[in-house]
Amino acid sequence: MKLWNDGEGTYEFPPYCYTAREAIEFWSKVEISDRTLNHFISGYAMLLNEHKSYLRSEWELKNPQPRRDVEGWKARRDAAIKEGMSSWPRLDAPMVRPVLRIMQMRLSSRTMPPDERQRLFDTLVSLPGYPRPATIERVYASYRGHLLIPYMVDPEFYDLPEIPQRP
Repeated sequence: MKLWNDGEGTYEFPPYCYTAREAIEFWSKVEISDRTLNHFISGYAMLLNEHKSYLRSEWELKNPQPRRDVEGWKARRDAAIKEGMSSWPRLDAPMVRPVLRIMQMRLSSRTMPPDERQRLFDTLVSLPGYPRPATIERVYASYRGHLLIPYMVDPEFYDLPEIPQRP
């Protein structure tokens, strides 16, 4: 007896996706809570700030502050940080939901055979505010999806009390 329907699921309890088409159909339509979206964009902002702090520390370590021309030193430091941050794409409010959907599509590829996984990775998607479509794999990589996995959940959903152990 089969006790599930293919494609049946929710954001927190998704189905297994065995084809690119299944993943795209499910993740492009599933409801995502505002708490999950807020957690995701907050996580991205935190990663941006951490990277910016890292760039600042590294630059200052290699370029100690001089006694003279402190303003020039600060300008060079700020330019180096700006350059280092240029590879991180924007994540404005209208983009959060589609980017999170793309991240989840990419993660669901774990249950796919290699040819379907590659088909999913190569699928072109459009994002609001971007002039050209990009592949799912490119979007996942440019937003550092592997670092965002902990922020792709509703934090309150997983904030459950500990289950007591049996004696």
